[in-house]
Amino acid sequence: MTIFFITCFTAFLITFFVIPRVIKIVKIKKLFDTPNKRSAHTANTPTMGGIGIFFGVVISTLIQGPAFFLQEMHLVLCGLMVIFLIGLSDDLIAISPYQKLGAQFVAAMFLVAVDIRLTSFYGVFGIYELPDLLSIPFTLLFVVFIINSFNLIDGINGLAGSIILVVSILYGVWFFLIGQVALALLAFAIVGSVSAFLYYNFSPALVFMGDSGSMVLGFFMAILSIQFLENHSLLAQSNYCFAAFPAVAFGLLIIPVFDTLRIFFLRIINGKPPLQADKNHLHHLLVKIGHSHSRTTFTLVGINIGFILFAISFQFIGATFLIIAQLILAIFLTAILVRKVKLSHSPQSKPKKPKRLKRQSFSEHKILRPHNFKLISGSSEELQPRDTEIFEQS
Repeated sequence: MTIFFITCFTAFLITFFVIPRVIKIVKIKKLFDTPNKRSAHTANTPTMGGIGIFFGVVISTLIQGPAFFLQEMHLVLCGLMVIFLIGLSDDLIAISPYQKLGAQFVAAMFLVAVDIRLTSFYGVFGIYELPDLLSIPFTLLFVVFIINSFNLIDGINGLAGSIILVVSILYGVWFFLIGQVALALLAFAIVGSVSAFLYYNFSPALVFMGDSGSMVLGFFMAILSIQFLENHSLLAQSNYCFAAFPAVAFGLLIIPVFDTLRIFFLRIINGKPPLQADKNHLHHLLVKIGHSHSRTTFTLVGINIGFILFAISFQFIGATFLIIAQLILAIFLTAILVRKVKLSHSPQSKPKKPKRLKRQSFSEHKILRPHNFKLISGSSEELQPRDTEIFEQS
């Protein structure tokens, strides 16, 4: 267990001390993330926090890794470098989404080259083994989708990092329990590095992870998720094998995966390109109803944890039905949120300001002095005005 603690702590220290240097350089070179109409922040903020995450994970893993990792791991590092460089390029000069998509497919191909791929549907919808003709393109699509799902939820302070922290802890513990030391080391390196990053990223954020961080972490999450699914096929009799493990994997990644599926669907039915940015993500909706960044992050992380517990608790209904149940529950909760957003922005929900009475100036008030009244003889104490002096107060 000591080796995992050392790896985690090393990753933490590297990231913790690298990020302030990145912030300093960004400020000197003025490479800020300037707010625009889509931004959730209002001040110029240094980006490229992913540099600290990248070095923290890679260096700490390589220090302990040679005795545990496959010889072909250099190809995985090649794919990682492709993702990191394309993400860093986007942080610096904002490249086309389709250029990023192409680089993501190239990185995914490096994983397939070392046989990190999905070889089955694991019984979901009654489908099991996949021939190579389907396994390879399915793996490529899966890796690219996971990379983009984490890239897309990195929209407010602490959200992407917090979800990755939770998922990495669970993956790390599980891989440790089944004896997959290399994968456990990778997961705990991510835990240490992301923990250090979150110190600088929670509101008010001193730095954003940028695409160089979110895409690298999405790449790692794709690797760990594939290995989580593939290792289950070898653990049929293990005490640590989940009966409905595809549904558990879906629960682990529910927030980024569901939000990406939802946002792509909405863009397509509205005639917009799937990769066109907007402000309709789940975190945007929570902010619209008045949640702060921190509250939004804790809410979505809490929901993610709830789905994980739900998936673990209801495995007896089978992977297919459990995935469908999670989707229905996610759609239901999102419908409630969308309704709250609409109600909060409806004219009826906005309190009407009371009409201010027009204040008259003293010059507009004509006042009758009391001594301008006299008692009329013959009448019963009836006051009537005499020649009144009308005056204006100034």
